[in-house]
Amino acid sequence: MADAAVGQTIDCAVRFLDQNGLPMVITPPLDAPPLWSHLNAAVDELDTSGLTATDQALTPGVDTISVSVSVHGS
Repeated sequence: MADAAVGQTIDCAVRFLDQNGLPMVITPPLDAPPLWSHLNAAVDELDTSGLTATDQALTPGVDTISVSVSVHGS
């Protein structure tokens, strides 16, 4: 969860962790590019680029950002 004032941005990134919660040394190959989404486009603007996204607050409000990634069909 993060808070941002109108005009501020939040940087988001996909991180791959192993079964112990530690960063993986090698990024696994993805089945397709990550699919980023958000629920309330009136509140913010989401700019995506592969494993990263930047979210800029446009108006006061609440939004939820999600990302879906598939590796080896999972």
